[in-house]
Amino acid sequence: MNYKFQEAIWIWAGGALQKNQYIRFLNEFYLDGPTGTAELFISVDSNYAVWINGSFVNCGQYADFPDYKVYDSLDVSSCLKSGKNTITIEGYFNGEESSVYCKGAPGLLYELTKDGRVLAKSDQNNRCSVDHAYQNGKVEKITPQLGYTYHYDAKQDDGWTRDGYIPGEEWKQAVPVCKAKELFERPVQKLKIQKPVCAQICAQGVFLENRNFSNETTGKKMQRAYLDFRPFSELTGSLEQSLPSEKGVAFQAPEGDGVYIVIDMEKEKAGFLKLLLETETPTGVDIGFGEHLSDMRVRTFVGGRNFAATFHTKSGMNEFTGCFKRLGCRYLQLHVHAQKFTLFYAGILPTTYPVEALPFKISDRLHQKIYETCVDTMKLCMHEHYEDCPWREQALYTMDSRTQMLLGYYAFGEYQFARASLKLFSLNKRDDNLLSLCAPSDIYITIPSFNLMYFLEVYEYVLYSGDRPLGAEVFEYCAALLKQFIGKMKDNGLIPNFTNRRYWNFYEWADGLEGAILPEHDIPETFDAPLNALFSIALDRFGKLCKILGKADDASYYNDLSVRVNKSIHQCFWNDEKLSYATYVKGSKKYHYAQLTQALAVYCGACPEDNKDAVLEKLFDNRYVPITLSYCIFKYDALLQNRPEKYGERVFNEIADKWGSMLFQGAQTFWETEKGQSDFDNAGSLCHGWSAVPLYVYYAYGLGARPSENRIGAWNFKPASAGIHDITAIMQMAAQKMRLELRDGKCEISR
Repeated sequence: MNYKFQEAIWIWAGGALQKNQYIRFLNEFYLDGPTGTAELFISVDSNYAVWINGSFVNCGQYADFPDYKVYDSLDVSSCLKSGKNTITIEGYFNGEESSVYCKGAPGLLYELTKDGRVLAKSDQNNRCSVDHAYQNGKVEKITPQLGYTYHYDAKQDDGWTRDGYIPGEEWKQAVPVCKAKELFERPVQKLKIQKPVCAQICAQGVFLENRNFSNETTGKKMQRAYLDFRPFSELTGSLEQSLPSEKGVAFQAPEGDGVYIVIDMEKEKAGFLKLLLETETPTGVDIGFGEHLSDMRVRTFVGGRNFAATFHTKSGMNEFTGCFKRLGCRYLQLHVHAQKFTLFYAGILPTTYPVEALPFKISDRLHQKIYETCVDTMKLCMHEHYEDCPWREQALYTMDSRTQMLLGYYAFGEYQFARASLKLFSLNKRDDNLLSLCAPSDIYITIPSFNLMYFLEVYEYVLYSGDRPLGAEVFEYCAALLKQFIGKMKDNGLIPNFTNRRYWNFYEWADGLEGAILPEHDIPETFDAPLNALFSIALDRFGKLCKILGKADDASYYNDLSVRVNKSIHQCFWNDEKLSYATYVKGSKKYHYAQLTQALAVYCGACPEDNKDAVLEKLFDNRYVPITLSYCIFKYDALLQNRPEKYGERVFNEIADKWGSMLFQGAQTFWETEKGQSDFDNAGSLCHGWSAVPLYVYYAYGLGARPSENRIGAWNFKPASAGIHDITAIMQMAAQKMRLELRDGKCEISR
């Protein structure tokens, strides 16, 4: 229960509401005597940035729901002064559903307190106005998942965040709005906003816009502009290409529409755009960001996606931080519409979740490099919650996050972040009791197989952390979710495909496994082995969770159902001639053979012991549809849980080949698929959380560290024969460095 905000009320600007709206708020208060310790409690739909007396404090609303509003607690002691103080807050209202936002009503709530006394609060005494420096309303989207980009005009910035600012007539009284009464503390740590990363100008020249695309999005115009390379010294008269530059890099274009600059930050980054440049006259700057240079430019437009924003300078020095949109990229490209300007900096302020990897060392240098790159990949996919990739989506999926949570337990000894993500899922149920595709969101479509992953990650979280109360908290929801699948079971003991356009029968990005959205009527009933294997796993893990929670009868019920489904999987999908499992059965026809299907059949327990050797060998048979990076964790578990002595060295050799290949191709983080950027019609992500699977294999099998299922908090150590030696790690996890305790019903981490 929240005991803050006893005097504050939700406020916003009066008048018509619109999507993509930026509203600025201003309030004054007085402080007598020493400043002491002061805190600001703040919540908003959808995002905020706050300044006190002209000093930036912080930004970043937690990703929450309209009926689960989270507030931040910020220490603002160093910003206060004796006498008059001014607090200025920029509130951003998204207003349109995406994969990272669940639509609510606009509103700002805050209280600034010192020694229990309220100094300033959100009420009608606040003044507010639309921030016309940002383009409000309809602008292009970066991607459907990320939502709107931004266009910023520095000429419209009247210095409203600076100390001593005097508001004009456009500032009106804020109005009360109706929003959630109960608020919750931020369940994870705030992101750390770091210093600007060092960068290098790696290409430059003059550009000419393609007039055929003058009415297109910024991303498409940049992608189709004509570029004419020029030597750096020809444009600048200098050899210094490093940023930040204290003196600045002075550019002068002899012709064309202006200068283009490509900037390399040397590694994938995730954070806020930072610009510092000087122009003689107001100038337009198009800003592209991305992971690829294969087009001889930053790929700003691909498949309708627009990885670009715009900034319009005022005359003189311009400084800008885009703190309402986190960018994931390695490269920036600027199209500066001026013949003359000076660039001091263009790059990223990294926003990082404050975790550090536990000590880990492998004597094999390639595997050590793979491990370290896995850690870097993981960190870039951790912000307000786990996310699939920082560049294209930044979305929380059950399938992706299940792998990421496991990796986090091992690499960081971190449970708080996983707990918060599991909580978001439980709050995101639909009217059919299934999970929305991403959390927090209200996306129309869902993936049934991803729903079943939730049981796996909840059970594993409780097993690794010992946090039984989380299991109890989500128990009823899990039971209702699993009931939807149990209710679909047919006489053959299996569940058929989901029909209706709300359901996407997806498994992985591999031939024949991308799934389909099926009509509700007049189609033959189809059964999928992967769906039923995941159903069996969900039943088994939920049964084990019931046992941990002391619900013996429920545990027996779900475990018995899992055994029944496993028998049905073998009877229905087994092919005696191929000695393997078909992926699909329609009527009497069995078809499609994939490594994923074989791995899941073994992992769920459907494959009898006598058949395991034949089935496991298929996991290295490329006549079967190869398993992708996203699901290879099931392959390695199936192999190493059942035949570690036979497949240990083979698995580690495959990791060296596949992940080593990415490194040898220049990867700084691991890719969405082995095809890299060329996949998904040139939209393949080069940093994807699920691709860090080797980290799990090194710990769970190389080191042999696995939690005991018989005693929560205990660990078993049984290394597989890996073919590599001298793997060492300090196992400071559940019962050691980061033991999760529950005190007074509140989840806390003690060191």
